Amino acid sequence: PKEWKAALLQYDAAISVICKKKPKLKEMDNWYRLEFHDAIHNGSPGTKTVQHEQLLKVVDWKITRGKFRPLRHHIVKLSPSDVEAASKRAFGHMDYDSETKAKTGLSKAIAELGSLKGVGPATASAVLAAAFPAKCAFMSDEAMAAALPECSDSQRYSAARGVELTETLRTRAEALTTCPQTKQEWTPTQVERALWAAAFAPPGCLAEPDDDKSSESTKKKRHQSAADESDKPNARAGSANGNAKRRRAR
Repeated sequence: PKEWKAALLQYDAAISVICKKKPKLKEMDNWYRLEFHDAIHNGSPGTKTVQHEQLLKVVDWKITRGKFRPLRHHIVKLSPSDVEAASKRAFGHMDYDSETKAKTGLSKAIAELGSLKGVGPATASAVLAAAFPAKCAFMSDEAMAAALPECSDSQRYSAARGVELTETLRTRAEALTTCPQTKQEWTPTQVERALWAAAFAPPGCLAEPDDDKSSESTKKKRHQSAADESDKPNARAGSANGNAKRRRAR
């Protein structure tokens, strides 16, 4: 469990690695993780929507943090009113309070956003994960490869796979939350970020933390030998889905 916490703590370090080639990512990521979530929830219940400009910023964040996919030009041409209407309907499907409705609600929400040209399941999951981090996980390539390694690339990106990913990462989140060693409440979104960080954090940074207050420099010195264990969060996510293969996310 401490390996997962160590991976999550290195999320910012992993962002910095990508920033060497994509310097705008840090600003984009701060907006996505902090400002975007708050902007969505500032509205009263039943009025939450995503603005066209916000959707474009989510797409820019997604293709900067991950692989470039040439769909932005479709989203640029979308009607702002269509974006707001589709997102409002999608958020309505996420308004559930029982596990029995979770899969159906998430699937319908992904489909609603997917009705917008250029918005695929992964982009839809990015919007929903920002708005509802405890109910949806972003379908990053790294999380998908770690949690659903048996799927080919052509099979991975669908609403059904988005639901499967979230359920897999929720199972892992629940296990981590109940583990005394992690000392925090986990969401599927945090598990996704830990998997992503495990793939990109600098070598030697994914050591188990001795104490939440210990400095990063101290942790690196004490645990440099743990660098070869950086793929453990990826392997653990796979086992949570019933797959025991140890596969490092790429």
